[in-house]
Amino acid sequence: MNQRVYYNGLWVFGDSYSAKAGLADNEDLRKFYKKYHVKDWAELLSDELQAPLQRKAMGGAGMGWIMNELIHTLPYMKPNDIVVISDTMYT
Repeated sequence: MNQRVYYNGLWVFGDSYSAKAGLADNEDLRKFYKKYHVKDWAELLSDELQAPLQRKAMGGAGMGWIMNELIHTLPYMKPNDIVVISDTMYT
């Protein structure tokens, strides 16, 4: 018997890959995403898990910023929350 697991929330931390890259600076791209209901990986995962998405990501963010956001967000997390940390790579 398969039992459904319910999650309180999905927390996504990361850089531009997690932040819906390019949308912040591109009004035409935002309109396209909205018009055609285009979802990124975090939104698709949120839908699949039926868990509200809490996105803590920013384009160009380094691991220091990502970990700082995670630490400051810990008090708001609840049991059965899922946390995804998308690491970044410097060049």
